[in-house]
Amino acid sequence: MRINKINITRFRNLSDFSLELSEGVNLFYGENGHGKTNLLESVVLIVNGRTPRTNRIPEIIPHDGTFAKWDIELVVEDVHHNATCIIETGHQKRLEVNGQAKKKLPGHDRGVFALTFLPEDFRILTGEPFY
Repeated sequence: MRINKINITRFRNLSDFSLELSEGVNLFYGENGHGKTNLLESVVLIVNGRTPRTNRIPEIIPHDGTFAKWDIELVVEDVHHNATCIIETGHQKRLEVNGQAKKKLPGHDRGVFALTFLPEDFRILTGEPFY
């Protein structure tokens, strides 16, 4: 799988954001609280169908809004797809692939998933023990 572009209408602290990814490795850096982890989380949620950061999907909706919406342009096995995810207050998460409602992205049945290593994971290395 290759992700070519990410468009975020609203997702946590990100809004009206668009990013075209280059081939190979893409590096995201910047000050804390500016959305780097939220950007990665948006990709993981649309690819894996869940996020490692919360079990409460409505938390993704910005505090001043009633919905979250983002989409990605991706290629799976040389086929281009447009995937959109929408979360509205009081409704289930919706995923559309090429304009049609789907439960998961193409390739999921062949083991296409996103592996994450988020800032919260560093607690194992740097934090005190927790139970």
